[in-house]
Amino acid sequence: MQIFKNQLFPSDKAMAIDTPEELRNPKKLSENRMKVRATSVPAQKRNVYFYNKEESDRIYSLNGDWDFALFSDKAPDGFENADFDISTWDKID
Repeated sequence: MQIFKNQLFPSDKAMAIDTPEELRNPKKLSENRMKVRATSVPAQKRNVYFYNKEESDRIYSLNGDWDFALFSDKAPDGFENADFDISTWDKID
């Protein structure tokens, strides 16, 4: 028995007719779906959800002003210590 390529793999034209658009287009990953997002919130107490996540004891907001300094080579020794002098650093928000 001899099998030819056309018997195993249909031509592009036949595939275009038989195959739905969502299978032919590799850029189309989903349809009629919301964007993925995390809805679970880590918390020690019960009834803490996405809409009241501020009540969680395990989430810390990073919003607000930050002290910032840009160094040309490397950070000064001991800058990670809480008592390091950052009075000359800029504030960014």
